[in-house]
Parts: sequence; structure tokens; C-alpha cells
Amino acid sequence: MKPKKTLTVFLSAMLLILITCITCETSNAQSITQEINNFENTLLPPILVSNEPVKKFNLLDRMKHHNIPGVSIAVVKNGKLHWAKGYGKRTAGKEALVDDKTLFQAASVTKPFAALGVLKLVEKGEIKLDVNVNNYLKDWQIPNNEFTKKEKVTVRRLLSHTAGISGHGFDGYPQTENIPTTIEVLNGEGNSRSVVVDNIPGEVWRYSGGGYVILQKLIEDVTGLPFDVYMNTEILEPLHMTSSTFQQPLDRTIYKNVSSAHTNDGKVVVGDWHNYPEKGAGGLWSTPTDIAKYCIEIQNIMAGKESVLLKKETIEQMLTKGLNNWGLGVRIDGEGDSLRFAHDGKNEGFFADFLAFAHKGSAVVILTNGNTGTLVKELLKSISNTYNWDTHHQRTVDVVAVSSEKLADYTGRYLWTDRPSSNWIIELVLQDEKLHFIASGFPTNILTPQGNNRFIDIETEVEVHFKTSDLGIINGLTWRGRFNFEKVN
Repeated sequence: MKPKKTLTVFLSAMLLILITCITCETSNAQSITQEINNFENTLLPPILVSNEPVKKFNLLDRMKHHNIPGVSIAVVKNGKLHWAKGYGKRTAGKEALVDDKTLFQAASVTKPFAALGVLKLVEKGEIKLDVNVNNYLKDWQIPNNEFTKKEKVTVRRLLSHTAGISGHGFDGYPQTENIPTTIEVLNGEGNSRSVVVDNIPGEVWRYSGGGYVILQKLIEDVTGLPFDVYMNTEILEPLHMTSSTFQQPLDRTIYKNVSSAHTNDGKVVVGDWHNYPEKGAGGLWSTPTDIAKYCIEIQNIMAGKESVLLKKETIEQMLTKGLNNWGLGVRIDGEGDSLRFAHDGKNEGFFADFLAFAHKGSAVVILTNGNTGTLVKELLKSISNTYNWDTHHQRTVDVVAVSSEKLADYTGRYLWTDRPSSNWIIELVLQDEKLHFIASGFPTNILTPQGNNRFIDIETEVEVHFKTSDLGIINGLTWRGRFNFEKVN
């Protein structure tokens, strides 16, 4: 073959390859656009009522419905970031829009990262999972009491919420308030109660943000470094989470693309957001794209790929189900190829959630600047439907008609009996022929009757079961399946 003809054939072949690549990229981009469009326009409410028509909603409509100004989402497919997108505004009433680089408070989604920081110390041989954590704590110790006589608080138990430690969550501190130190938080010298052992370690599962403040103190005592400095060096930098920080309070001169927090009615929290000295429990600022990098790294490690983060044996321990289907720092769902790790969380005015498959290379991360997780549930359900994950299913319920006269029997004031000393009173009132459940610090639940003294909030899936005396008189209730109240008038 002559040189000129050979060159012509070569160039023709290269042109064909180039055209094929461009066509594939265009087709892939169109496919992603279609996926996003399907996801955004097929949202369903938390609950459908039997025999009523089904109406699908647009994402922006549901954001408005739930008083959530801004949302940011990242989707992982085949072990890579598939798409990331922001919706709405960073701050209600202002023009700045959310994009895929906008920072949100990750709330309790912080805990899986704190767990990685602890497991890093385990791999280095500086601490052990099943040793009394007081052996590592220096200028503060977990007070021994009747619950710690036989069983001790260990690192593993703290990571898995089985240490018997108090302190579910924290309210954070407005910008105008001084931030307590870690020790002051643990001693109850801030706006939360002291962190103590009030159950026998190892016996029961109970979610404990307080336990993760102890882990924060553990990291600082063992390494001699501030928690945020250690986490940045050992976790965030290796994961290339360049938009994330544990800085509390946040330096606004450095971080400018930041979302504000918003109340239940969609108003900006005073001072834009609260600060959280409980950094190990809820102090991470991040983006969905950054958190997706964590998901991908865990998936890669489980696939046997080399990692500068942790060994596969360590991650396998992390993803092993314990009490209440919790591993070390994450909730564990599914089995085998469908094994999933997940976590959600709420700070004042923020809600966060992520779900990732351990073996399938798929994940989703959702961060919002609203005070409710209801919208996130709807988004997860739509993502599951769009990508055929079979993880979130539509719930349909039967309801019954109850007269206003009968509904009036349920009204009144109820005292929380799980901890009577708290004097926590909730109210049931009748408004517009609907029963309203009013609890301080929580959105009002509008209850729909299902029969047999059972009610449900169609918007939030919150359920209330009323109790009766032997004479059939309403004398108490159970709220959210675990909070018990006694009718007081």
C-alpha cells in the first residue's frame, strides 16, 4: 500500500473513532438529562390513601410545600459520580442560588467520618476497639457508676451506639452565644445535659450523639491534635474532600458559598445557622459531591482496590451488622450484593442523608437547608424508582371517617411518662374538623384516623396510637412508636 493511501486510511479511521466517541458522549449526556428529568417530576407524597387518585409532583413544588429553600444532590453510578445538581436558594429571600459546590451542615452524617477517624487510630495500633475507653482519655473520664460495674464503655460500643451513653442529639449554639469546650459539653455546662452512662454497656442499642463527643475527645487526647485538624489531615484530604471542613464556627471570609439554615416555616435561622462544638457528632460542613467521594472510596475498598484510607478488613468490620442493624458509624441495610450503608441527620435548619451500596457502585447524597426530613424521603423514593434500586417503596394506607364529636374525645393535654420529671406536655386540639398534635420543638402533626384509635399524619408518616381505660375512655397515647404519654386533662 502506498504511503499516501495508508495515511488516508489512518486519518479516516481516527475520524470515525472521534465521531463515535462524540456520539457516545452526547447520547450519555442525553440519558443523564432524561434520568434527572424523570427524578425531578415523579415525586410522590410520603403516603397515598387507598382509592384516591395518584398525583405526581415536581421537585421545586415539593420544596415549596415543605418550606425548604434549597436542596443539593449527588448520584453515584458504576462507582463514579454520575451527576450533581443544586436546586433553589442558599438563603430564603435572597438571590444566591444553590449549586453543587454550596456548603451545608451535614449534621449527623458527620458520624461516619468521625468513625473513620477512630478506625484509622485502630489500624495504627494507637487504640483498640474492645478496651475501656477511659484508658485513652486524659483530662476527662466517663464517670463510673452502677451501670459500669461489670461492663465498660469501649470504642466499639461508642461507634455502634451500644455503650449505654446518654445524649441523643444537640441543639447547637446561636452566633451570639459563646461555644463551650468539649469537656464543658460532656459535663453538661453548655445547653445540653451531661453525657453519662445510664444503661449497662453492650446490652441495648440507643442512638447517642453524646457517645460521638466522647470519640471526639478520644481523638484529641490520643493524637494531641484538635479534632478538626486531625480529621482534615487523616480523612478529608486523603478523600480529596476539598469543599469540606469541621471548622466550628465557620470562617466566613474563607467559605462564601454557604447555605443558611431555615426554620419549619422556611424563615432564616437567626445568625444564618447554629455552631456545633460537638464536632464528632454533627460538626461537618460539606457538599453532596464530597460525601459521594466517601461512598465511592468505601465501595472501592470493598472491591479490593488499594486505598490510603483504611484496609478492607477494617471496612468489613465497619459494615458488619450489630444490634439494631448498626455497624461502626453507619446503619446497615440489605444483605449480600444488596448490602447498603447509610446515615441521616438533622441540625437546626438542616437535614442530610446518604445511602450507598457496598458492592454495586451506586449511591445518593442529599443535603437540604430545611428543618424537616420529609422531603428527603420523597427524593430517596424517586431516586430508587429512577434507578431501579428497590430500596424505598410507596406506602398506601386505609383511612376511616370519624365525626368531629368523636374526635373531640381525643383532645386535651398529655404528659410524657417516659420521663415525667421533664414535665413535657403535648396538646391535641381540634381545628377545621382535623385533630392536630402539637409538641414543642416539632412540626404540628395533622392526624387522619385509621380506626381502632390509630391515627397517622399523611404528610410525615408520624403515627399516634391512643390508649383507653377499661371503660373505653381515652387516657393516653404512644407517639412515633416509642414516646408514651398520659392524658392529664
